[in-house]
Formats: sequence, structure tokens, C-alpha cells
Amino acid sequence: MIALAALVGGCGSQDGHDAGRGLAAAVEQTNRGGPLAISEIGIEHSGPNERVVLRVTGSAYAAGREARLKVVSTREGKGPPSADARETDEVDGELAVRRERLLFRSPGVQRRLGLPTPGVWIEIDATDPRAPSTGLMGNPALGPLDPTRPADHLRAAERVRRVGTDDIGTHYRMTIDYDEYVRRLGPAQRRQLQPKVEQVRRRIGVSRYEADAWVGPSGHIARITGAIRNVTGRDLVTYTLDLRPTRGRPKIPEKSVRLEELNR
Repeated sequence: MIALAALVGGCGSQDGHDAGRGLAAAVEQTNRGGPLAISEIGIEHSGPNERVVLRVTGSAYAAGREARLKVVSTREGKGPPSADARETDEVDGELAVRRERLLFRSPGVQRRLGLPTPGVWIEIDATDPRAPSTGLMGNPALGPLDPTRPADHLRAAERVRRVGTDDIGTHYRMTIDYDEYVRRLGPAQRRQLQPKVEQVRRRIGVSRYEADAWVGPSGHIARITGAIRNVTGRDLVTYTLDLRPTRGRPKIPEKSVRLEELNR
């Protein structure tokens, strides 16, 4: 807990340290608590006349490192889709994670990889060097990197300050440093999530962004919002991620086909 508070304290004022400790406690409770229902709406501003709305639903159980998510994207705009819009559309489908096991059922990914058997869950170890080629490394949601711990990236918050309280809970504002977050992970997780950080860096040229988080009455993270901007200040991605306690752990598929078996 002390390490977490030191990391997110950021600001040099006493108020900043207090805010950092409050946020750190909520992140730890979220990571150690029960299953959470996930609902997110993200918008990728891929061009002046185009945007892609990404909807992610599902659940996560941080203590067991489990998650199951469904991703649906909708393009809004005129003219042919941009490369960014086509890339986002390719990850539509479902993702399930249990520790180092990554399972996906995504027609777009399977088409891109030349894989047969649509509708079948395909399994690959998250640390397999081929896993980044699926496009599903890290979290298909926007903001968080680890789908099993949707609030864990807040451990890398800097300049944390308390904004106030509202109907959701206690409101904090901060800057998230993805590089710092990945540096604090173990080797296996670092290999798993580093590709997502590099993807963000290629898109916007930096790995830091502004975010807001709310701590609900139960003490866990209830909402996270963020805006990822390019060097000129134009919004590239905006998102709102809601978390609420739920019953039952994510349902991880029991039957799947290993990726190497399909590539034989």
C-alpha cells in the first residue's frame, strides 16, 4: 500500500499526497475485491469526418486474473473507412483471459490470420511471441491495459488531485504514464502488455494521457474516463469505463482449439 501511495502521490502538496493515498487504496480494493461488471463506450476520432464507436461489455475478476469481454464497433462517417477504422473493426468479437491463457472468437482476427472454423474459441498463451499478431494483446477496451484488472493502470497515476464528490462518488483527476505502469509489472506481464503501449505510442507519439476516476461508496473504482490526444491537442480517443460489483466469476470457455493446431 505504501508503494502504491508513493507512486500515485505525484503532486508535491499535502492535498496531492492525500489524494494519491485515497486513489491507491481504491485501486488496491478493486484489485483484491470480487468480480466486476464492465461497461465501456469509447470513441476513436480517426479522421475529420469519421469516428468509430467502440462498445465493450463483460466482466473481470482481478483476484483470479480472469476476464471475458465482448467488443462491438460502429463506424460513423462518409467515404471509405480509414486504416484505423478497419483495424478497429477487425477486433470485433469476444475475448477471454485466465492468467496466461488468451482465448478469442473474432471473425475479423481469424480472417486476418487466415484461420478457419469461424465461431470456435481459439487459444494461445499470452506470452507466445505470435500473440501480438492477433491484435488482441492487452485490452481491446480503451484506457486499461490488463482486461483482468481494469483499474490497475491507475497505479501509474501522477499529479493526482481530488476534484470533489458527486452522484458517482469521490472524483479524482490525474495523468497516466503507460511506460511507468509497464515498468512496474513482472516480466511475463510486461511482455504481454508492452505491445499495447507501443501501439498507443505509434498512434499519438506519447504514452501519457489525462484521466479522471471516481471511487464509489463501497471504496472501489466505479468509473474511469480519459482523453488521449496527439501532440497538437486534438482528441484521438475518448472513453468512459464503468465498473460495478457483480455476482459470479467470468465464464471462461472450457472448449477451445490451440492456435498451433490450426496452423498445421
